[in-house]
Amino acid sequence: MAQSLNQVISSHPDLIDYYDAILVDEGQDFRPAWIALLRRSLAKGGEYLLVADKSQNIYGTARQLTDEAMDGCGFRGDWSELKECYRIPSQFIPLLADFAQLFLPDDTRDLPVISRERQLKLNFQPCFPRWVQTYPVPTTSTVLAEVLRLATARLATANDVEHLPISDITVVVFTQRQGLELVRQLEAKGIHCIHTFAPDDRRESRRLKVAFYKGSARVKVTTIHSFKGLESRALVIEVDAPIPGALKDQQMALIYTAMSRLKHTPRGAYLTVVCNHQEMENYGKIWPDFVQTPEC
Repeated sequence: MAQSLNQVISSHPDLIDYYDAILVDEGQDFRPAWIALLRRSLAKGGEYLLVADKSQNIYGTARQLTDEAMDGCGFRGDWSELKECYRIPSQFIPLLADFAQLFLPDDTRDLPVISRERQLKLNFQPCFPRWVQTYPVPTTSTVLAEVLRLATARLATANDVEHLPISDITVVVFTQRQGLELVRQLEAKGIHCIHTFAPDDRRESRRLKVAFYKGSARVKVTTIHSFKGLESRALVIEVDAPIPGALKDQQMALIYTAMSRLKHTPRGAYLTVVCNHQEMENYGKIWPDFVQTPEC
């Protein structure tokens, strides 16, 4: 595709619109050829900004962003690094960094960090990470139970005890079919959802993604891919998908990406991972709230 577009542009330069600035987010998902192609629309003297997090290498493309490849795209020198993590609760950053150390490859690992000064400032904002190990049983019914627990429990915060608004809860899953089954079970309990699932209709799936509104007064249910780039103060993550050897790094990057969507707030942040992968059980045990379902 990039090669074909390059040929068209070279043959018909009058068709190009030029821009004073080109800003690319989620740059780890871009191939060098796409980055170079975009540069052809940059006006003379314009600015091109590319932002990437190699730890979120969910498509297996981050390794292509080598110094040589970036030089060929017009970027020279070392990357500028963001030294501070501003979204994730300070108490959760060590757990996220441990996951990256254990399960992400060395060459696609950018560890989240937080300064001591910022950590002291944010430590008063409560965070409730919870790991529920379900191996070898299915996870969907456990995810349902965790959504109900969050929606009905009285949760202590730094200043008060509150009911978490159900509209704050987001559930992310690996597959659309898992998501549809969860939505069916939630609706049967009288819990209305907004979701992005239409596995047999790509046009409808696209429409649902466009209509997916984080401010909706319903529980949000979507895939990790669709939630990438968004954030929530109350997350339930369903980790229930096969991890074949060839795709293991990308699957682990997906789980990391999902957990990194947690957002700190003065009223607390809540994250539950429901997992049926035995190889991740020992990691889950380092979480302050670790639970095994009775069948485990």
